[in-house]
Amino acid sequence: MTQNPTPFEARIARIEARRALFASGGGSPTIPPRRPPPLPERHRGTESQPGATGLIRMVWSLLRGR
Repeated sequence: MTQNPTPFEARIARIEARRALFASGGGSPTIPPRRPPPLPERHRGTESQPGATGLIRMVWSLLRGR
C-alpha cells in the first residue's frame, strides 16, 4: 500500500499497535481519557448558570427516582 492512509485508517493502525504493545506487556493497560485542561474562568463564577442548575436537576431526578 503506497497511498496515504485516511485519518480513520491511521487511527485504527495506532490502536492496533497500542493493543499489540499491551499484549506483549509493555506500556500501561489503561489509557487515561484525554481531557482538555480546565479553564480558570469556568470555575470562577458559573455556579449560578444554567449548566449548574441542569446538574442539580439531574441529581434531584436521580434521588427522586429511588
